[in-house]
Amino acid sequence: MEGTAFWGTTNIKVASAVATLGGKLRQSDPVTHIIKEDGSRQVTFWFESGAGDEARREMECKWHEMKGDEESVIRYIRAALQIIVTGK
Repeated sequence: MEGTAFWGTTNIKVASAVATLGGKLRQSDPVTHIIKEDGSRQVTFWFESGAGDEARREMECKWHEMKGDEESVIRYIRAALQIIVTGK
């Protein structure tokens, strides 16, 4: 793992899309779960930089800023996850 870059997200929708489209979770502690003093929890999903970076960018930007083709898989994944979470 030495020399390998990682990035993390607390957004399960981003993590799901990235994993689906080839992102690799880091081998050591791929998911961290922190319980804060106030009792709130933070779950972070850690990925290796590289594969999945485009999916990450497309999931984190605004809809009108997406660069992929209008029929790209990432748009369908994003729409489906939005419907599941928001009901809209």
